[in-house]
Amino acid sequence: MWTRDFAFNRQLALLTFLLFFVVLANPSAGPAQPITADINVTLRPVAEKIPLVTDINVIGNSVFICTQTGLLLRKSLASSSTTDFSVFLDLSAKVGTLGTGIPGLPGLGYPVPGTYDERGLLGFAAHPGFSQNGVFWVWYTNINEHTAVQPNFFQWLVSTSDPWDTTQYNHVDYVQEYQVVNGVPQFRRTLLKIKRPYFNHTGFQSLVWSPELNTLIAFAAKAGSTASDGSDGNSPFTAAVLKHLIAPGIDLRIAFG
Repeated sequence: MWTRDFAFNRQLALLTFLLFFVVLANPSAGPAQPITADINVTLRPVAEKIPLVTDINVIGNSVFICTQTGLLLRKSLASSSTTDFSVFLDLSAKVGTLGTGIPGLPGLGYPVPGTYDERGLLGFAAHPGFSQNGVFWVWYTNINEHTAVQPNFFQWLVSTSDPWDTTQYNHVDYVQEYQVVNGVPQFRRTLLKIKRPYFNHTGFQSLVWSPELNTLIAFAAKAGSTASDGSDGNSPFTAAVLKHLIAPGIDLRIAFG
């Protein structure tokens, strides 16, 4: 439920989220607008006091916000209120309780078991014709779906050559399709189901629609490479966003290398 108290430390405490719109000084200018270091922006608060945000998408006149606990929220951009969002889809029962089955991680600053998690509702993507057909996709982890014996999270401390038993898994990832019928999201089908050995490195915002390929893409890394945590305190995603934030009209394939 929305009011459920997870009693998480630090990152999993109730976080206050503030979403801003970036408005260029000359909004009528197209992609050919010169890029200058002194470009002016105006920040307008759109939504706040939303816990554990994992994904944000703007579709038409609405912003859709995923929360790790399993709630997909919808907020009208026409409203000046920052707290009038509503629950568009509740997947909390499918996600389960965050922190379940996670050992203490003193090396990461979480010595108490169950106080850290990277599972949950992780992604949302809408069909290009969403306003007409109401089709969208979600990516979430089912925390309650696992084997009785799970892989040892500290396996690398035991052996660097023996892999985990691949018949064991910590949770199951799902990519599922929904369609809005008479204003209510209805489940249609499961597109992808993956058994995952560990609770971490799940990756937020990793479900996108590619108009070039006319394809839904999930869990993607750059061709010929693997996902990386980054080496300077920020992920490659965050580093790219910070580097190219003021560049209007930039191709994302260029921004992210």
